[in-house]
Amino acid sequence: MLAFRLGRRFVEPLDEMYELLVRYRADNVFASSKFAARFPEFRVTSYREGVERILRVAETGL
Repeated sequence: MLAFRLGRRFVEPLDEMYELLVRYRADNVFASSKFAARFPEFRVTSYREGVERILRVAETGL
């Protein structure tokens, strides 16, 4: 972390990366209850299904 704090003063991408490191130090928790109440017909994609789709598109282009 010290390297980022020092290097960010001279290298702009390091400054941006440092800001992200600080921001994501803790987990972001998304509470979806309000969204689900507003859009009850919205089907949530599981992580597994999402990754499978990404891999399928990467392999086939479809």
